[in-house]
Amino acid sequence: MLKEGPHRDPHVNWLVHEGGRILADPERVQELAGRRLAFRLVELEDHFRTHSYRLGIVGNPHRGKSTYAYSCYETLSDYHFPAHYVDLDIYSPSGLANSGHHDLANRPKRTDAPKEEVLASIRGFRATGPGIVFGDFPGLPDKPYQPRRIKAVDMAIVLGDDSSDRGKWLERLSKAKKDALWLRTRSDNVRAYPLDPTIYALDRKPRPNSLDVVTSLTRILEVIGKKIGIPLANVWVKLPNGRIPFSEPERMVLAEILDFEFAPYARGQEWD
Repeated sequence: MLKEGPHRDPHVNWLVHEGGRILADPERVQELAGRRLAFRLVELEDHFRTHSYRLGIVGNPHRGKSTYAYSCYETLSDYHFPAHYVDLDIYSPSGLANSGHHDLANRPKRTDAPKEEVLASIRGFRATGPGIVFGDFPGLPDKPYQPRRIKAVDMAIVLGDDSSDRGKWLERLSKAKKDALWLRTRSDNVRAYPLDPTIYALDRKPRPNSLDVVTSLTRILEVIGKKIGIPLANVWVKLPNGRIPFSEPERMVLAEILDFEFAPYARGQEWD
């Protein structure tokens, strides 16, 4: 059995040492994640001042959809980037509670709604913009009107721990020819799935600018930018102006630690 110790390459030892110094400073890690997000927002802002992209946040009940969607919306708003939150769950609108307009326990709840009201909410989602529009979906994948809601999105983020439930959503999205990414979610801060990207503490209290939200949102925006044809700079190499956006130890922390922990998977990436 090999005994761990310093690497023979001094550069590797330096990289590990400097990366460790970054990770030992939570404020520096937070600044690093926020700086990368800001870099991407600068690249995308002009387009989304005049165009919309509808992002469906989907998953089974109690998987943190409202908390995550509102956290992403508030994060972009803090950067003054065009963004909107639309609560498509007109049966039990958690978004109103997240925004402080209703107490969560006393928010209006019902099991059904008139067809025209449901369709009006979907039309409202379609009409919202410009900017990134986070659509907070209700219920299960086989519920009535879900095909209409899915049809309205440009891409979806599937949240949830159970691979079977997640698979049903991914299958429904695939049949509708909609792109999708997925994330595990937890209501607490316990890391139960070391190999899967996870968003934590989704307990009905939005956490804009948290490390997991910022990292996952950055990678989602990078996917969106590529899908709509916006050229994004390679932040891992020297830019045309001669500057390097991130040092090598910073790049290691972003790619090998933060992205590994929080960057969403594409359809088909499964560890279950």
